[in-house]
Amino acid sequence: ISHYDEFYQKGENGENTVTWASANSAFVLTLQGTEPDQFPTYQGDNGVKGKCAVLVTRSTGRFGSAAGKPIAAGNLFFGTFDGTNAMTNPLGATHFGIPFVNIPTYFSGYYKFRPGDVFQEYNSNHQFTEVPGKTDIFNLYAVMYEVTADMPYLDGSNVLSLSNPNIICTAEIPDRHASEEWVPFKVPFLYRPGKSIDKDKLAAGLYNLAIVASSSMDGDRFAGAVGSTLMIDELLLTCSTED
Repeated sequence: ISHYDEFYQKGENGENTVTWASANSAFVLTLQGTEPDQFPTYQGDNGVKGKCAVLVTRSTGRFGSAAGKPIAAGNLFFGTFDGTNAMTNPLGATHFGIPFVNIPTYFSGYYKFRPGDVFQEYNSNHQFTEVPGKTDIFNLYAVMYEVTADMPYLDGSNVLSLSNPNIICTAEIPDRHASEEWVPFKVPFLYRPGKSIDKDKLAAGLYNLAIVASSSMDGDRFAGAVGSTLMIDELLLTCSTED
């Protein structure tokens, strides 16, 4: 029997207000972990304040290698994870975004990051091999986008695409680097050219917001270093007070 952590936030009255998603449920299939701290995403100690989230890029063992998916990056995000789609279409298995009715201005928090020792990716012969001189890096960003009938959510194939017409604004950390100490960050939401938030659409619930974190930036394409570890804590969205 496997046990893994799930993350959620409580409101002022103690009710669950936001449930964070991860790919822990799919990692169960690899038989590589039975306890929470053996999974790609778990609750760790020594956060900025109390506990923190720990994301680790793991080997998926024989099962994953045989399926052409040799690593699983630790991930945590607003949205849902489609476990039934994880093996056939991993980029499409992450459904990023939850309804959001405020205007975000800043995304802030703290991170620590330690890259794994050996970066690997698939070469032209579809072999998972080391890439000499390449170092893994994490991802941590926020995206606000318009929900439409043909795009009810974003996924790994389009969440930061410059050509995605639904994306309104993004907040990305410009300098992501390894650190054994907590690194504070506060980044503004930058609007895509010609984009703005329509107050009527906002009131009607036609926008979603996603926060996405991964211990390997290209882990959803199965490129990264086993052992890469991202710790995050005290994530905060600052919103406009305009009417």
